[in-house]
Amino acid sequence: MRDQSRLIRNADHTTRLIKRIVRSGVQLWYYKEKRQVAIGNWEELSIGVQGFVDSGQRLKASADAREGLTERARKGYNTGGVVYGYQNVPVMGKMASGQDKRLYTDFRINQKEANVVRRIFEMYRAGYGPRIIAKTANGDPRYREQSRRYFDGVRPPKPIVGKRGTGSWAPTAIRGMLRNERYAGVLVFGRSQNVYDEDGEKYRRKQSDPTQIVRVERPDLRIVPPELWAAVQARHAAERTSYLRSTRGELHGRPERGLASRYLFSGFLRCGCCGSSMVVSSQGYGTGRGRRQQRIYICSYRSHLGETACSNALRPRLDALDHEVLTAMEQKVLRPEIVRATVKSALEMIKASAAANTDRPAKLRRELAQAERERDNLVAAIATGRGRPEAIVAAIAEREQNIETLRREVAQLESPPLLDQLAEKRTERQLAERCAHWREVLAGDVPLARQALRALMASPILFYPEADGGYHLHGKTHYGPLLAEEDEVLAAGGKATRAKVASPRGFEPRLLP
Repeated sequence: MRDQSRLIRNADHTTRLIKRIVRSGVQLWYYKEKRQVAIGNWEELSIGVQGFVDSGQRLKASADAREGLTERARKGYNTGGVVYGYQNVPVMGKMASGQDKRLYTDFRINQKEANVVRRIFEMYRAGYGPRIIAKTANGDPRYREQSRRYFDGVRPPKPIVGKRGTGSWAPTAIRGMLRNERYAGVLVFGRSQNVYDEDGEKYRRKQSDPTQIVRVERPDLRIVPPELWAAVQARHAAERTSYLRSTRGELHGRPERGLASRYLFSGFLRCGCCGSSMVVSSQGYGTGRGRRQQRIYICSYRSHLGETACSNALRPRLDALDHEVLTAMEQKVLRPEIVRATVKSALEMIKASAAANTDRPAKLRRELAQAERERDNLVAAIATGRGRPEAIVAAIAEREQNIETLRREVAQLESPPLLDQLAEKRTERQLAERCAHWREVLAGDVPLARQALRALMASPILFYPEADGGYHLHGKTHYGPLLAEEDEVLAAGGKATRAKVASPRGFEPRLLP
């Protein structure tokens, strides 16, 4: 490479990164200086000093670029990026030598795309959500009536296909468009800024100072009429108020993604056609009084973007598919030899932990004595009438709880460990008994079971639909394959496992044997 600045310009990580490259056996050459990088005391000092210089240049260049973009924003010019509904138009000028030069980039309304933007806003004002709007724009046949009403029955031109996105309309894109002030004739710059964290990784930070945000009125760029914009924003405000009320005023009312799910394999299943997640939904089975709702798995990409986004139309019942995966785990993972190896490893870890914490009992006894003294002092304070009784009683209860916990830990550490051969056999027998009822254990604590699955699975479980209406699964654990592909199974002389999915109109899906 040309010089050190082309590799990294972060003073905190320059020396460490270059040492890691050189020590891995890679020769690092700077062709501008015609030398090879070596590692030594003087070289490390030189690398560090040059790193500080390059870091200063990077920060100065970043500040200059930010200042230039801010100045362009104040003039109402384009500061970068492409927005649906507009075209970027370079404004040319002349240099002193007479050559053409791009002075800046401005916006021009793309009338065809602008018409789509207005219809999206009108559809949202009429009560449709971003997901339904996206499916309609993607040509989902279930929303032909909406397509005729708002898009004249013609699929609108898709967003630009590039490094980002798939070229289809997505609910997130619709949601962003409905909040983009540019469609109301207001250019906004400075809401966020890219900065580096302590590890040298770039991330986006929201602008904390509202005075640094630049807003410029450009009535000539307004696509959405003021009354339509106001109606859409009023609906946003009403939905936000409803969301805050439904989550008791907590802004982040949604549970943590993944571990807090109510369903065991939600997030572990992927569609084999498009790679998106298989999510849990509900569907009616049966007819008349016998009709009832059943939980099913569906492709999230097809569900969110419409039938044209993914060819996977199968909707297997949750209990049938879970039964198949759990049966495979029982046959492939919970084998006797794996249980014995796990027990042996656990006992070795207990022995190692006990040997490494020989001084912990004494430390715990000192903490216990300190907690008991604090409790006695608080009791004496009540007897003498010092302090507020409510606060002292609460402090005593806290000390009592801490004392009880410390006593249990001391008793565990001071009790003689039963780690002989008999204890190992007894522990193995107890675990085997628990493994016999492992399905009940998983159902009893789903969040904990999902954490165990994350540690067990080496790859997502892929769901492949078949032409005859069935499906097959493929997945791997850290102990080996869980559900193999058909060719892998047949090559081993076995039979590929398939499951059929029956019609939802009165016919139940057939469970695996």
